[in-house]
Amino acid sequence: MVKIALYGAGNLGKYVLSELEKQNLYEPIIFIDNFVSGQSWSRRGLKIVNLEIFKKEWEAECDAVIICAENKINKQSMTLSLLPWFNKDIFLPSEHILSAKLPLFNEKGDFCTYVKKYTEEKPILSYVEHDLTKFCNLKCKNCGHRSDEVKSIIKSDRKVFIQSLEGLRKIFSNIYQIRLMGGEPFVLDDLDWYVDTARGFFEESEIDIVTNGLLIPNVNEEILLAIKKNNINVQISQYPPTRKMIEKIVYKLEQAGVKYQISSPILKFMERRENYEYVNKIESIYRNCPNYHCHTMSDGRLFGCGIIKELIERDGDKVNNKLLLENSIDLINPKISGWDALILLERANTLCGYCFEEQNWVNWESLNKNYNLYYKQ
Repeated sequence: MVKIALYGAGNLGKYVLSELEKQNLYEPIIFIDNFVSGQSWSRRGLKIVNLEIFKKEWEAECDAVIICAENKINKQSMTLSLLPWFNKDIFLPSEHILSAKLPLFNEKGDFCTYVKKYTEEKPILSYVEHDLTKFCNLKCKNCGHRSDEVKSIIKSDRKVFIQSLEGLRKIFSNIYQIRLMGGEPFVLDDLDWYVDTARGFFEESEIDIVTNGLLIPNVNEEILLAIKKNNINVQISQYPPTRKMIEKIVYKLEQAGVKYQISSPILKFMERRENYEYVNKIESIYRNCPNYHCHTMSDGRLFGCGIIKELIERDGDKVNNKLLLENSIDLINPKISGWDALILLERANTLCGYCFEEQNWVNWESLNKNYNLYYKQ
């Protein structure tokens, strides 16, 4: 018999157990549940252990794991917690099994089609951001995107933008949140093209434009129309100059019927470090990272962290750029699955060692006093 571990001891886990008890090909031997802390519990005669104990004491005996989670987010995170060390079958029942009381097996004794191996499903990417331009009219000192150093508008390459979105679509079933950033996106006179294109690839995603808002009162009406038509949310970062103009910004967006959010006042910035010596504390740095899971689409690749990419490219004499290739995903010609991509991106890696172990916050300051105009020296 195939020995099965049930990952999740809630209502769905109990239902899957009852279905397994109706046949004689699969033998449930253990429950795994992350809310069990070290000690063992039992449910309907099966022990419940946490993941750490399962890995130490039960993995060798187990032939497969069934993920018993009632929503896609939990199902995916539980699957990722088994990868890459559990090299056996992982099954993902549909989240509708419990509510619809669906059978687990068909008349032949095989799993029904809505019980799939994890490799048969594309995962969901929780978040990705992309700089449409590095240029910004505000020029915040210590900008994490280094927009304070950019002197002219260079747009995101349209061909690479399309190819990158195609690559994301190939390996992920969806992206929960896409943030189009900068720099300042509203300096682009063709911002509507990027909005239309992003929505065309990901119809169900939340898509946001992150802006300081200062150019919105005078923005082209066609751009606002495209933002509204594509159900895009405008996220306004409330810097001190933005706060002075917030009524005009909000009025313009509301007149156009555009959704928006306003951040809390931004008075502090994380100080940008200029000396990038390697620190061999990558796990600690990753756990304490304020940009946790800020996946970044840039130059046809997907990075776990855009700040580290900026850091290494700027300091290329000290850090081998080969590290960037080894710790990022080629989106133009993706050769790995979405699951393998998440294993690489959502864990501490070598690049983390070039970042801050501790953050130092300083007062916000702009290098440009004429906020509403394009910055020119």
